[in-house]
Amino acid sequence: MTQARKGRGRRPIRHMVASKAFYDRLPPGAELLMLSPMVMAMRLPMVLWELSTPQFSARRGRPEGHRAVFEKAAAVVESYGAAQAEMARSAALFWIDAFSGAMPDPDRLSRSLTDLADASIEPHARRVRANYRRLRADGRKRTAPQR
Repeated sequence: MTQARKGRGRRPIRHMVASKAFYDRLPPGAELLMLSPMVMAMRLPMVLWELSTPQFSARRGRPEGHRAVFEKAAAVVESYGAAQAEMARSAALFWIDAFSGAMPDPDRLSRSLTDLADASIEPHARRVRANYRRLRADGRKRTAPQR
């Protein structure tokens, strides 16, 4: 059996799915759909604890419920700005092409709409990614054995 047929030098499929390169190629919307339920599941017990014991949660720096609400509001504002900037860029490119005599390209229009969607979703995906990393690290600290 030759080396190519054995598959040496190539990683099996199961490792590729979990690799960082795989997640880097995902559009922001796909990552948002995968991580949002996990972030909500990790955040819900903290928010319920804050609601049931307000005297203890007020002593903490920024309660998780407060952080959840204000992060979403900031992401919406940032998303709106990113979408406006992308629309302005697409409109400028369209008029540059129109004045240069080029015919409208359907592929470019499709790419500009995809870029618009990605630009408006990216602020939300970035915050969900950061929340997932932070909450996962907090969970590891709490479940670590006490020495």
